[in-house]
Amino acid sequence: MGSKHSTLSETDCKTIIKRFPVFNHLEIERLYERFKQLDKDKKGFLDEEDLFALPEFAMNPLSGIVLDYLVSYACPCDAVGDGTVTVKGNPNTKREIDFLCFCSLFAVFHVNTPVDKKVEFVYKAVSKATPEGLLQVLSAMVGDHLEEDQLRGIASRLHAQLDRDCDGTVSLFDFKLSVERICQTMSIDHVKV
Repeated sequence: MGSKHSTLSETDCKTIIKRFPVFNHLEIERLYERFKQLDKDKKGFLDEEDLFALPEFAMNPLSGIVLDYLVSYACPCDAVGDGTVTVKGNPNTKREIDFLCFCSLFAVFHVNTPVDKKVEFVYKAVSKATPEGLLQVLSAMVGDHLEEDQLRGIASRLHAQLDRDCDGTVSLFDFKLSVERICQTMSIDHVKV
């Protein structure tokens, strides 16, 4: 699964649907077609070059942060697939996403995925909403337009707003209370992907 570039077998589809029951057969086929389009070199996996070839991804100031998180989020599906896990700081480790990991990413944004799973995904993506994690995201978003002390102030205030129980940390519960309404709209129409 993901190692060949021809067609997806019925067994592969059933395996994916069993692992990610939010998908139907047609959605799996469409995702596989999109995966093959992105994998221009027919390697059987997507790498950094494939993703940065997408103008929408390359232009996003958060693309590096997003890529790091997506790979670390998607590829623990090694138990079933053949994903390669990224280890930060190790220059010998490649950032690769096979088809099963690709499905794992899109499953999070499926319309049938419970909102709490989407919130958990976002929570993990912002480094558990620590001031440092928020600062990293804000820095990537605004670039050189604000001084670091201004960014630290914004990150600190944002962290204080997210910390609903005022215990100094933003728990998953705090985060859910703050962003649940936003995450209800985090869905992708997989038939159109």
